[in-house]
Amino acid sequence: MDAFQYLPYTINVLNRIWKRIKLKKVRKVLVTKGQPFFDDLDSAILTFFRDYFNAVGDYVLYSYILEPEDPKREAEMIINKLKEDYENLLNATKNLVLFFIAHKEELRELLEPEDWLLLEEIMVAFEMDKPNWDFLYQVTKSVELTQSEKQIEFEITLNRLLEEFNHETGADRLMRRIMKDTKKKRLEDD
Repeated sequence: MDAFQYLPYTINVLNRIWKRIKLKKVRKVLVTKGQPFFDDLDSAILTFFRDYFNAVGDYVLYSYILEPEDPKREAEMIINKLKEDYENLLNATKNLVLFFIAHKEELRELLEPEDWLLLEEIMVAFEMDKPNWDFLYQVTKSVELTQSEKQIEFEITLNRLLEEFNHETGADRLMRRIMKDTKKKRLEDD
């Protein structure tokens, strides 16, 4: 089971539940205690995904454009950084879940039954040292990954601006050329 595939759904559910808790405004102490855990999770998410996509960029850069001085060392450094970031992301998620576990009676009273059930299932999945990804898969497959209006606006705007940038700079034509040449080379090698 690919853990990376289900983590965004889990984090999305946790964020949604946290927003609903904050909207209740009756448990300011609970929100104040929990906010640092969400801040840590936000930071870990940002670091992991930035480094993950930097690794994808490095893959293209060092595979097709530049020659790395020490290919094995460069690749190992990239993967070691990703592993460290991933562990930090899992720890931040687990710490937040442990916060929820410590306050589960309060949360049970605050949350709607559907949200409580999801949170409870996530808590169960994180009870062991490593999350139970098989169980988490069963939980998350029924949850739709949702986007806020600002996330949708960002996605649309960045996509449009990237397309404009790629067209203006010729990057779109370059990438098509690289892919075509790579495909041609593979066919020749077969």
